Amino acid sequence: MCNWTPLAPGKFKVNFDVATKRGSTEAVVALVVRDSVGNLVDGVTKKIHISFSLQGETLACHWSYIVAQDYSPSNVVIDGDKQSVIHLSVSKSVLPWDCGVLFNDIKRIVAQSSFSLRWSPRFSNKVAHWIANACLHD
Repeated sequence: MCNWTPLAPGKFKVNFDVATKRGSTEAVVALVVRDSVGNLVDGVTKKIHISFSLQGETLACHWSYIVAQDYSPSNVVIDGDKQSVIHLSVSKSVLPWDCGVLFNDIKRIVAQSSFSLRWSPRFSNKVAHWIANACLHD
């Protein structure tokens, strides 16, 4: 389904994504946690209601940090395919008012830990994307 790039031994990767239903506030967040060789370690989905897609992606990113706290922060890479969410999570840019609280909490968590956050193109985030879409239409 996608090409896995192995991580350093002992590392974990959390991929997050959100699927939205066009013309609706319904959405599904999906998180996939894999170990350094790509084995599935954990995975969660959650149905949410959102006003717009950035809000859903921000919730997914925030939830990734919550789930990742079960692992050693220095050993976790968090990947998402929405560049604006990744950028706003680590920059000093003015935050969108309707997601500001979530972004500020993400920044607080990042400042107090050693999680690694990075952007991944959609093709490398296919599993989380597929799960979110499947659960949205379930």
